[in-house]
Amino acid sequence: MLIKRRLTSHQRGWIMIEVIAAAALLATVVSVFQTQHAQLNQSVIATQEAYRQQQRMHLQKQIKEIFNVDIELPKSPVSVPRCRVCQGAGLRQVLAYELSQ
Repeated sequence: MLIKRRLTSHQRGWIMIEVIAAAALLATVVSVFQTQHAQLNQSVIATQEAYRQQQRMHLQKQIKEIFNVDIELPKSPVSVPRCRVCQGAGLRQVLAYELSQ
């Protein structure tokens, strides 16, 4: 047996307020998550760059000790495009890079 119950306008108003509050809370949680994700990405990128710099300096030191030659290594890796953002011309650049290896 199905019982139908009519909501009063007062009850409908409270339900609407609850729905709006839930949507606002969800939007806030998503916004905080996106901010933390962006900060984490920046931290990872900075850590990677520090590691590359340390490796570059170590390699330069070893080359100088072994060969007695002071060379300057490139500050950044060879222009290797990041595949997650490759589109159109970027794909051609990836192909050209891969074929040159």
